Amino acid sequence: MNETFCLNVLLPSGETIDGDVNLLELRGVLPPIGSGFYWHNKFYRVKDVFFNSDNSPDLGWWITLEDSDDDPRKAIDPSYYC
Repeated sequence: MNETFCLNVLLPSGETIDGDVNLLELRGVLPPIGSGFYWHNKFYRVKDVFFNSDNSPDLGWWITLEDSDDDPRKAIDPSYYC
């Protein structure tokens, strides 16, 4: 089954991004902790993925992201493509 997950996002600054426009939509499986990906043109690592069922305003799937210095794009030698 190819389920779609719409995740509320908690950024490293503690800022939350939620709502219809800024939800992170993933298909298939939830990302494993430690995996990295680009979102809004910035590289993040997954710190946590959890389901909040405690209070209704924050109900749903959440993903906690952390800043990452190991952006794979930095490892590419630009002279290789010239």
